[in-house]
Amino acid sequence: MQKQITERLPGIYEIKLFQDNHEIRIFLVAGNSGQRSLLIDTCFQSDENREILNQVLGELQIAYQDLDVFLTHKHHDHTGLASYCAAQGATIYMNPVEDRHPYDCLYYSQGAKSMEEQEKVLNRVGVTAERTPALWNCFKEFNAHYQNTDETALKTVTFPYTPIGRGQLLSYGDYTFQVISLAGHTLGQLGLYEKAHQIVFSADHILANTLPVVGTSYVNEHLLDYYFKSLDQFKIQYHTCTIFPAHGDCFKNPSPLASNITAAYRKKLLEIQHLLMNSAKALTVQEVAFRIYGVYSLPMDVNGFFRIKSILSRTFSCLEYLYDQKYCDRMEKDGMLFYR
Repeated sequence: MQKQITERLPGIYEIKLFQDNHEIRIFLVAGNSGQRSLLIDTCFQSDENREILNQVLGELQIAYQDLDVFLTHKHHDHTGLASYCAAQGATIYMNPVEDRHPYDCLYYSQGAKSMEEQEKVLNRVGVTAERTPALWNCFKEFNAHYQNTDETALKTVTFPYTPIGRGQLLSYGDYTFQVISLAGHTLGQLGLYEKAHQIVFSADHILANTLPVVGTSYVNEHLLDYYFKSLDQFKIQYHTCTIFPAHGDCFKNPSPLASNITAAYRKKLLEIQHLLMNSAKALTVQEVAFRIYGVYSLPMDVNGFFRIKSILSRTFSCLEYLYDQKYCDRMEKDGMLFYR
């Protein structure tokens, strides 16, 4: 059983969990005696992670009935055990903006509605049985596996939650957190800022060794523009804070990382703009994505499949940003988007 728990500050525990080779860090803020405690995200859904969480709560003498769960955003590695926690009596908090779509290129919700929406999303980005049969079949094969497998780690399971949003205050133990908007990785991603102790729980907003995916498959969400503005604000407002991300070690002085992330996306925008300017025809999201990221073969496993989903999302966000900034044109035909 892989588990590492570290008390980062008095009463604040970092719990490092794993699913296959993927790591996520969730955080537990222990309340004072007789008061409620706070869990920030819940990790992947699995029997092992459920046992670890039960063990940690037992060691700290925290009952689920006295636990609040703050979900930063609705991806399967952050919400996997939310339904379990709710069933045990915990109160779940999440931004309802995260529930606006039943499907995007980065997660699935359960049910036929999600699969129906997936076909619209795939058509929108240029993945169809007629245009890209091999890639289309890859999605269908993964869907069949997803619907029938006993594996639960990739599922985003429905759970009851209380809506929460920017500006609200949450107090636990000696800490009072302000809910902050971290739009970018998702439109409704939230974080927590503790002014007195100068700490920020940043979820997937800013990471030390990974370029966060700006993940949307829907028009007019302006997600990359929101991300740029959010990173600029992050550099100004939280430059003296210790940052606790969901993936990787905590760090201080987030400004250089925020600048590097912005620069990486700016570079990709220039590459895409150059491709569009030199193309003899308008291109779909899929065509742009595969050329820019050098995809020449189909994924061989689940990790490769999620890479395809990620680059489709990144590319869509970049194309929408270029369109919003009037650097390219966007056309739509039968629900499919073309850019030039």
